[in-house]
Amino acid sequence: MFKQVFLLLFFLTSILQVAGEIFHNDFLIFVFKPLLMPLLLLWYFYNTSKNNRKSAIVTALIFSFLGDTFLLFVYQNELFFLLGLGSFLVAQLAYVVTFNKDRIKHRLPSGFIALILLFFVFYIGILFYSISENLNDFLIPVIVYASAVGLMGITAAFRYLSVNNSSFIQVFIGAFLFVVSDTFIALDKFLYYGELAYASVIIMSLYIIGQFFIVRGTLALED
Repeated sequence: MFKQVFLLLFFLTSILQVAGEIFHNDFLIFVFKPLLMPLLLLWYFYNTSKNNRKSAIVTALIFSFLGDTFLLFVYQNELFFLLGLGSFLVAQLAYVVTFNKDRIKHRLPSGFIALILLFFVFYIGILFYSISENLNDFLIPVIVYASAVGLMGITAAFRYLSVNNSSFIQVFIGAFLFVVSDTFIALDKFLYYGELAYASVIIMSLYIIGQFFIVRGTLALED
């Protein structure tokens, strides 16, 4: 029962944080957003054995926490956007490492590989084309980050047949929701200039659910 306390706190914190986004309540946002990833990390720690604990998952959640915190101050200084982007870049790469380690030497169907690669290349390409004219000084950072996001989605998909179905489905759903959340960040900042309706609510909802499914899918390897 104690192991689930952190999960309950995570869900409660998520609700309060998203409520802050809905009602534009800075107090709720600033108090509860930085608590999301630490609570998810504690839930992960208490629900996995020491031998099975993945350092890359821990790294991803720690740097996600840093990204969440930096982005709280993005409207005060653009530097915080780059710091947030850098933190989430490390988190994405950490997920790439752990997803890749989950793979066994099993040959995936060539059609499946081609489908996944085409989907993510097309997805990231369309997004980049939509915002490229407005990137200016952010061109290189966004290219690097978008590449990492696409790689994260690809490596999540390539766990297929290497892990149990529950773990594969949950991690892939989580990774894809993370990608979509980042998509809305890019569209809101570089295409709609912060005026995309309900962007923050959509971004945080997808991000929270995505992170939860990634962690839950990782734990499902032990089920």
